[in-house]
Amino acid sequence: MPYTFEEDDEVMQAYLAEYDLADPAVSTGQRTKILNLTASIRQAKRLDFDGRAKALSAIGNLERRLAEIRVFFPSEHEGYNRLIASHVTALAGLLQRAQEKFPADA
Repeated sequence: MPYTFEEDDEVMQAYLAEYDLADPAVSTGQRTKILNLTASIRQAKRLDFDGRAKALSAIGNLERRLAEIRVFFPSEHEGYNRLIASHVTALAGLLQRAQEKFPADA
């Protein structure tokens, strides 16, 4: 079941404040999509994947969601774009961690 943003979620409130996502320049759709992805990435960082295929599949899914946000929910808002950039970095870190944990067969 995908994460659903709740107004009283303290962590998401911190993201709202840090990246100024409550700004009217960020639409409700953009805010919801980026915060849902934020929560999913946070969850993936805590997971201990039990296989290469599962790890790469989960990371690939997150990468696709990020790409959809970049294409269908673009914004000129600085905070929104900083959060997207941090997600790109986070996903690269997750991918590196998965590749180190599950090296490809020779």
